[in-house]
Amino acid sequence: MYLDDGGSIFGIPECLNKEGIRTRAGKYWSCQAVRRILTNRSYYGVDIYKQMRSRALPGGRRRVEIRPESDWVYITDFTPPIISEELFKRVQDRMRSRARQPLHLDRLPYMLTGFILCGLCGRRVNGATLNYRFRYYQCRSARKTAAGPPLCQGKFMRAEHLEKAVWEKLSEMLTRHEFLLLGLQGEIDALPKVNNPRMQLPISMLRSRILLS
Repeated sequence: MYLDDGGSIFGIPECLNKEGIRTRAGKYWSCQAVRRILTNRSYYGVDIYKQMRSRALPGGRRRVEIRPESDWVYITDFTPPIISEELFKRVQDRMRSRARQPLHLDRLPYMLTGFILCGLCGRRVNGATLNYRFRYYQCRSARKTAAGPPLCQGKFMRAEHLEKAVWEKLSEMLTRHEFLLLGLQGEIDALPKVNNPRMQLPISMLRSRILLS
């Protein structure tokens, strides 16, 4: 799935959750869970010993961290492989190539910001960038803040998918004359009243043409 066209660490959990597929613990998939699977050598039959270590911190706390790779001990023929080493390396190569290609998405406009509302809570939806690589829209109230947890359960929406759907609907509406005429009627109704007799006739003629169209 990751090597397919359009496959990504962010798209995989979105697809799995949408299809009702849960993790072994019965939870929703996350990007972190997918990344752990994609980088786990055990799937092609290699286990690593002494990869992690626990370091003591002040106050009796401890921190788990990764050891230098020179300390790792590789164990083969312990876990049965379910994929080939070649497939695993292809996945790692793709992940590294994507990491080396910053897209500068912060420079791209979010065309729908300020024009769409959340379907769950009715609040505004803004553009957001994940890992400076993927463009999304998300409800403002779905973000955790210093004041407390999110107020909305709205999910991330891929910007290109949402913008494409909106543009297709807008293009369809622009080909239908009744929508254009309705918009023109609204603009005319919003105009201030004109007391100049010389302007009354053109405005009245315009109103009549709209109503007769």
